[in-house]
Amino acid sequence: MLGKSSAPIVHIVITKYHPQVSQSERHLLATKMLALRHTCVLDGKPYILSLSGGKNKNPEGYDHGFEVLLPPYHLTLERSICFPGQHAFVMTFATFADREYYLHEDPVHLEFKTELLLKVASACVMDYEPGVF
Repeated sequence: MLGKSSAPIVHIVITKYHPQVSQSERHLLATKMLALRHTCVLDGKPYILSLSGGKNKNPEGYDHGFEVLLPPYHLTLERSICFPGQHAFVMTFATFADREYYLHEDPVHLEFKTELLLKVASACVMDYEPGVF
C-alpha cells in the first residue's frame, strides 16, 4: 500500500483511445499531457518533477492494445504495427502530498483529465514508491 511518506511517487497513465479518435487528436492530447510538466503549478511553481514518454519498442506482444510511451518520449503521428496511437505517460512527484494535489485539486490537470476521458475507451493508472514492494 502506498504510504503518505515524503518519498518520490511515480504515477503511470496508459490510455487506449476510442477508435474514432483521430491520430491528430491523439497527438494533441499527448502534447497537452506533456505540457502538464510546466503548466501544473503549486505555490506558484511547477511541481511535477518529471514527465516523459516514448514509443513502445517491446516485441513480446504483452501490450494488450496499449502503445506505451516511456523515456525518452517521441511524439509522432505514425501508426504502430499492431495498435495505432495509444499512449502512456510516466511522471514523478516529490511527495505523496504533491501527487494528491495533482489528482484531486490541480485545476489544470482536472480540466485536461475531463477532456482526455471523453476520448479514451479504457485506461490503466498505477502509482508506486520506488523500491517499496
